[in-house]
Amino acid sequence: MFCCFILTGYSQQKLTKHQAKDSILKLFDYSLIGEDSVSVEILKNAKNLALKYSLDSLAVVSYCFLSDGLLYNKDTISFFNNLNNLLAYSKAKKNKSALAQYYKNKGVFFSQLHEQDSAYYYHHKAKETFVDANDFERASIMYIPLINIQSEAGDVLGVEETAVEALSFLEKTKHNDAIANVYMTLGLNTQKNNLEKALNYFDKALLHNEKVRDPNWKTINLIQTYIYISYSYTYHEKFNKSLEYSKKGIKIVNDSTLLNDKNKFLVTLYQNLGVSQIGLKKKKEGLKHLKFALSLCTERELHQKAEIYYDLAYYYFSEENSLLMGFDYANKALIKSKKIKFTQKELEIYSLLSEYSTGKTKINYLNQVVKLKDSLYKIEASEKDKFALVRFETKRKEEENKLLKQQNLSNNIQIQNTQQKNKIILLISAVVLLSVLFFIISYTLRQRSLTYKRNLEKAEVREEERKEISKILHDKIAGDLRVIYQKTLNNYIPEVSDSLFKVNQEIRNISHKLSTINFYDVSFKDQIINLVSDYFSPDFKIKVSGLNDIDWSLINTPIKRTLYLVARESIQNSKKHAIASELNIEFHTDKKKLSLKINDNGKGFDVDSPKYGLGLKSQKERVEELDGLFTLRSILNNGTTTIVNLPLTNI
Repeated sequence: MFCCFILTGYSQQKLTKHQAKDSILKLFDYSLIGEDSVSVEILKNAKNLALKYSLDSLAVVSYCFLSDGLLYNKDTISFFNNLNNLLAYSKAKKNKSALAQYYKNKGVFFSQLHEQDSAYYYHHKAKETFVDANDFERASIMYIPLINIQSEAGDVLGVEETAVEALSFLEKTKHNDAIANVYMTLGLNTQKNNLEKALNYFDKALLHNEKVRDPNWKTINLIQTYIYISYSYTYHEKFNKSLEYSKKGIKIVNDSTLLNDKNKFLVTLYQNLGVSQIGLKKKKEGLKHLKFALSLCTERELHQKAEIYYDLAYYYFSEENSLLMGFDYANKALIKSKKIKFTQKELEIYSLLSEYSTGKTKINYLNQVVKLKDSLYKIEASEKDKFALVRFETKRKEEENKLLKQQNLSNNIQIQNTQQKNKIILLISAVVLLSVLFFIISYTLRQRSLTYKRNLEKAEVREEERKEISKILHDKIAGDLRVIYQKTLNNYIPEVSDSLFKVNQEIRNISHKLSTINFYDVSFKDQIINLVSDYFSPDFKIKVSGLNDIDWSLINTPIKRTLYLVARESIQNSKKHAIASELNIEFHTDKKKLSLKINDNGKGFDVDSPKYGLGLKSQKERVEELDGLFTLRSILNNGTTTIVNLPLTNI
């Protein structure tokens, strides 16, 4: 009845914005004490209230709390509906924090499915989006799941790299809770290989935890650190120290008045306590505490159940020599591990089963061990790309193959070795092929580069030759003809003098055409403008585009000269032969080439006609000298289009 009042009471009242805010905060509190299904309805009411009164920050929090509740209840359809609504809300409001929360919740979802690639991707997106939203506190907290995911994947170097980045970020925000969590994860990450280093990290975690203001989080962090310390000592068979920290943790949990879910911590603490007692040969007490830890597990805590079932199986196999009980608990552990895709634990279980089995059953278990190890190897290689780990896994696989050979599985081993050799041969072949291809491509590009440079040099030489010929024609031949012309005038021979005058003018025209275009005194842009001005008239309109879009100072002189000459000859042909009234010149460039397109509305011509062959051939040769492409299209009575593409570099 009370819950029904909560769900309907606020929605029926008219509230001020301040009252609505207080009401939403109360609904958050009520959601913590209600049953799971009721809590979800309370959070829906809180979300609707926040949206109704445009309380953006509380609306985002409501969406997030509701996602957590739906995910806890395994209501996947409603979870994704809520998540999509949050995404739509973030876009409508242009709220980056809401978008970051969307990514975060999606990351949590994939974490629960143990799909760590997707989980890492979305948590990382959440962190980056929080940074983009200048929400540095929440961004710093997102390092924790990232480090945890890397730690679970066994990416030791990755964890340390991310942790260093996280700590430098967290120190700025003074978020001691998150800093403590980073040091806890670093300790857990290094405890197998370096206990002393791990304990140092745990001490730093405890030191920063002392600065945490929230008493609830301070208690949780303290308990979690003791759990990790206890586990680390257990792993290194220092059972007395493990026992000490397990008991400390249990006492803190039992004495606390702040914790809502004590069993969540007691499960692991009693598990560590039981394993330590068994290690100290206190079998009766150890077995009792392991079974007590199992009784505290809820249906949702499959990970903990798999761990405890494994510990019980190991106990009955090694301490009691009870194969029946050992196999029973091992199979239970196997079922739970498979359900949550706990591959590492599956591997440990199959290894344990193989130790206490014989004959074909033992071989089957060992085959499963090999299969799972191979699977883990592929996952780790793809996630981390650590060559040292690949070598380590390969070595372990070779040792396992030797073990299988000793157990009369030579045929299977031969197949595996053959496959491995084929892979190596294929890899070597691929490397050789790639090397050959690389050499061929490099050689081809080198030759093209050299050809291009030679063509540029040839163009420069030919230009110098043209310049010299032009000078001779202008200064020497034209000068001599001028003298002869004056003499014919003096001798009153008009027929000869008129012919000499025409020849002289023709030579001067040829000299002008052969003369070099100087782009140092007058820029290419100005040369084109001058060229257009010389030919432009009311009856022959010329339009130029793209000229200002190119930095002509970066273009080689031979390229500019070729473009200018093609443009000049095309303009002359369009006006003189095509009788065009309009002509368009377009320049365009990208990183690799420079293009010139010229089209007119003249009468067009047959491009295969010998009559026009010499001029076109001259244009084409100029372009191809620079490794370019010259294209000419013309249709009778439908104009002519000239397209030139010149490479800017050829390396």
